[in-house]
Formats: sequence, C-alpha cells, structure tokens
Amino acid sequence: MKKFLPIFGLFLLLAAEAKALTWELKGLSCDQGEYLFVSTCGMECCGLGTEECQGCPTGCISCHGIEHAAACSYFDGNQQKYIRNEEGTATAVSCDVCLDGYKLTAHTQTDGFGRNPFTVYTCEIDCPENCSWCTSPSTCTSCKSGYVLQNGQCVVKPACPANCAECDDSGACLKCEDGYVLKNGACAVKPKTQVAFCPPDKTLSADLCCCISK
Repeated sequence: MKKFLPIFGLFLLLAAEAKALTWELKGLSCDQGEYLFVSTCGMECCGLGTEECQGCPTGCISCHGIEHAAACSYFDGNQQKYIRNEEGTATAVSCDVCLDGYKLTAHTQTDGFGRNPFTVYTCEIDCPENCSWCTSPSTCTSCKSGYVLQNGQCVVKPACPANCAECDDSGACLKCEDGYVLKNGACAVKPKTQVAFCPPDKTLSADLCCCISK
C-alpha cells in the first residue's frame, strides 16, 4: 500500500496535467457572462477536481478566473480529524465590465494560506449621490453625514431653527439652547419671571411664565 500511494498520486497529477492541456489544445472557452472555474486537490483530498464554466457575479457582464493556491483538507483515520494541506488550487473570479448602474471595485485577496496577495474586481451597485448604502442604482437605504433619507433619495438635512440645540431630520426643533424655551416649534426667549409651581388644578405653561388650566 505504501508503494501504491506515490504511484497513484503521480498518475493523478499526470492525468490532471493532461486534462488541462486538452482544454488548452481544444481552445475550449466559456460563453459571454461566464468564466472558467478550475479546482484541483491532492489525491487525499478530492481527486482531480473540476473544470467548468460558471456564471459571472451579479452586475458583471464579463469576467475571468484567477487560479491560486487553496487550502484542502482530508480526514485522517489515524488521528480521527481533518488535516489541512497545501495541495489544492482554486479559482477567484474577477469582473472586467459591469452593467449600467454598477461600478468596478478593486479588492485584495490572498491564496488559501494568507499569502501571495492579488487583486480581483467586483461590480458593486453605483449608489445615488450622497448615499452611503443602497439596494439599487436609484434607491438609497442610508445617507452620508449631513443628509437625510426621503423617498429613497438623500437630500441635504434642513438646518435647525435659530437658537435650537437639537432638531429632527425634518428640521423641527426638539431642544432649545440655554436661555430659550420651545414654543410652537420655535425657540423663544425664556421669560425672566417663572412660576415655581401651580395649584393642583393648573399646570405650567411651556414658557414657564404662568399657570394655565389643565
């Protein structure tokens, strides 16, 4: 059995190389919107692997595959656990051209062992202006600082009214600066004379000037 494994492993390697050469000699290629996915593993992992055409990611008109080393694991019966080795290869997909409403974005990846960095491109939604996140090229779900969401679009956040310390996204004042009180949505000067308390059947007015009926 010990002699069989190296010979069989060599056979698998030669077979994989022959298969790859066959693809090259035949000029086999994938259709528009697809890329050639290649995955190979060592004998103990998953045999010869696969070579097939797979569809490009969402938003991608054309793409290509980048082969790289990949982690591969197999179950070791003696140790009763999966062992990770370096015999595998895999294919990372990189976009070339995007659909309208999408943009090419670069990302750095590494092989299956955190080494040999390389760049791939994805097609990400080209969000509307001032949008920090979106679900389509025309619909925002969150906005950049200084903007508020209205009907799926990001518009400039209204300025707070005069003497307002805090306001909501519509510009309505929620809290006034010191020395002012909120009255009818605006900040008015706090009266100098204030009522300390009111009788049980009365309540303080918004500007604290007097007692009013409940």
